[in-house]
Amino acid sequence: MAEVTGGCFSAYAGGELDPSGVVKGWAIERAGAMLDEAGCPRYSVGGGGDIRLGHAPEPGRPWRVGIADPRRPGALAAVLTGRDMAVATSGTAERGAHILDPRTGRPADGGLASMTVVGPSLTLADAYATAAFVMGEGARAWVEDLPGYEAFAVGADGCTWATSGLGAGEGGPAGADRPRGRDRRPVGSRPSATLRPVADR
Repeated sequence: MAEVTGGCFSAYAGGELDPSGVVKGWAIERAGAMLDEAGCPRYSVGGGGDIRLGHAPEPGRPWRVGIADPRRPGALAAVLTGRDMAVATSGTAERGAHILDPRTGRPADGGLASMTVVGPSLTLADAYATAAFVMGEGARAWVEDLPGYEAFAVGADGCTWATSGLGAGEGGPAGADRPRGRDRRPVGSRPSATLRPVADR
């Protein structure tokens, strides 16, 4: 993972082995796999801002996942709609500046307030979200090149962007009126997901 992220993710960011950046996503994903293996494809398993979703909550209705607005506690910045997907968010809203940049050993300061990554694996989505948060604005092009993964970011200034597969484009401050994201077809192992920015109410 350190190699894939150009050093923006490391199990040794604080100088000693710390698997906490990977183990949460892996554990949630494993729990979902156990439900699949037990013949229960309709599940939602989450923990600490990360979630693994099974086929659908019920026939004909996709999952809806709210992405918290890191600048307005209790508000949503966007809603993801889809099925068979993993969603991971990294940021400062809940725990402050706790994400270290492994390259400097200091708290990440890339100009983002939160980074959400959606894809087929929660283990990878969780690690990618952390690395992308460290990258800051440079993360957009990086995630565009990740097979099967998409991203939605809220900047420290409140402005947002999404990778092309989510189809939501760029917007003003989170919560402001913006065009709805367009539906997208799954490509390869990509989950079928649509992003809808939340209008200010």
